[in-house]
Amino acid sequence: MGSQATKKEEKYIDIEDLLKESLSDKNVTGDKEDMVLEYLCQTISKTDSYDALQRKARDGDTYAYIQLASWHISHAKNIKDYCAAYHYALKASKHGYVESYYILGQLYLYGTGCIKNVHKAIKYLDIFVHTMSSKDLLNDSVLTDAYLKLATAEKKLGHYAKSCQYYTELQKIDPQYETEAREMLSLLQNNRKEFTSFAFYIVIACLIVCGTVYFLGSYLLNEYSNYAGRYKIEPKVTIIEKETPAPQPVVVTKPTIEVQEPVTYTLVSESVFESLGFQTIPVRGISSTSEYVSSKGNYYGATNLLDSSLGTSWQEGEEDGGIGQSIHFTFDTSVMVSAMCIYNGKQTSEEAFFENNRVASFTIFDDDLCVELTDDMQPQYIVFENPLLIDNLTFTIQSIFSGAKWNDTCITKIIFYE
Repeated sequence: MGSQATKKEEKYIDIEDLLKESLSDKNVTGDKEDMVLEYLCQTISKTDSYDALQRKARDGDTYAYIQLASWHISHAKNIKDYCAAYHYALKASKHGYVESYYILGQLYLYGTGCIKNVHKAIKYLDIFVHTMSSKDLLNDSVLTDAYLKLATAEKKLGHYAKSCQYYTELQKIDPQYETEAREMLSLLQNNRKEFTSFAFYIVIACLIVCGTVYFLGSYLLNEYSNYAGRYKIEPKVTIIEKETPAPQPVVVTKPTIEVQEPVTYTLVSESVFESLGFQTIPVRGISSTSEYVSSKGNYYGATNLLDSSLGTSWQEGEEDGGIGQSIHFTFDTSVMVSAMCIYNGKQTSEEAFFENNRVASFTIFDDDLCVELTDDMQPQYIVFENPLLIDNLTFTIQSIFSGAKWNDTCITKIIFYE
C-alpha cells in the first residue's frame, strides 16, 4: 500500500515538471500541454491531484497557483470553479507569472456571471501578448491562442479594425489564419461601405425634407400675398391714450459677483465610478515637456497615453526622476472635466511597475489642485467636485514613488470624463 502511494506521488511530480515545461518552453506545443493536463486530471483521482497541488502551494511553490488555476478550468462545472480559477490566477500574477495574464484573459472571455467581462479579457490578453512578444516567443502555441482570443474579443465588441489587426498578426505566425484575416478584412470593408451608404441616404433624405419645406413655405406665402392684395386687407390700428406715470427714483444696485468654488477631488473604487455613468472626453492634442528617447528605437512619447494598449507608456527623459515635468492636453471644445482615470507606472508586469518610478502626486487645472495617488498597479479613479469649463489642462508631476532599478517616471494611460 505504501509503495503504491509513493508511485502515485512520483507520477504527480513527473507530470508537474512536464506541465511547467509546457508552459515555459517555447519549443513545446500546445497539444503536449493539453495531453499533460488531461493525463494529470484523468489518471490521478481529482482529490489526490488537487490536494497535491495545494500542498505544493503551501510549501512555497508559487508556480502551483498556475497549476491550480488550470486544474479548476479543466474541471469547470459552475461559477464556483471559475471563481476559484480566477483566485489562483490572480495570486500567480502577483508573483510575476506571465501565464497568469493568459488565464485571467481566458476566464473573463469565456466565464460566467461576474467573471465574464470582455473589456478586462482584452486588457489581460494584451499584457500577455506584449510580454511574450518581447521575449521573442512568436512561435509559442499559447501566444498564438492568445492572439486568437484577442481577435475574438474585439470582434464581440464590434471592433473589426482591431480584430483584423490581430488576425494579421496570427497570419504572420501561422499561415493557416490567412482565410480568417481575409474574412475579417472583407467584413470591415463591408461595414464601412454600409456606413457610407447609410450616411449618403441620410443626407439625401435631409435635402428632400428641406426642399419640401422650402417650396411649401414659398407656396403658402405667395397664396397669402395674393389673398391680401385681392381683398385689400389693412391692419387695424387702435390708439389708446394713457397717462404718463410720474418718474420714479432709480435705485442703483451693485452687481452680484459669483465666486467659483475651489475644485476638490475624491478617489473612488471602480464599481462606484462605473455607477456614476461618466462619458469619455476625446483628446484632440497632447504634448509633454520631456520624453525618453530609446537607443533601441522604442517609442515612449506622450501619444502612448491615448491608445488602448497597456503595453505602451509615456516615459520622461530627465535625470532628476521627472519632478516638475508636464503633459498638456487640449480638447475639441470647452468641456466640464468631472473625472479622470490614471494607469500609473509601467503596466507591462508587476516587476516592471516597481522597477521604474511612479507618480505619487500631481497638479492639474493650472496648478490649483494637487492630487495624491496610491502606489498601486490598479487603475485609480478620481472624481472632481466643482469642475471648471475648460478647453485644455496641464498635468504636472509634483512627487514620485522611486523605482527599485530605474530613475525614469512612467505613466501608461490617462483618460478624462464628463
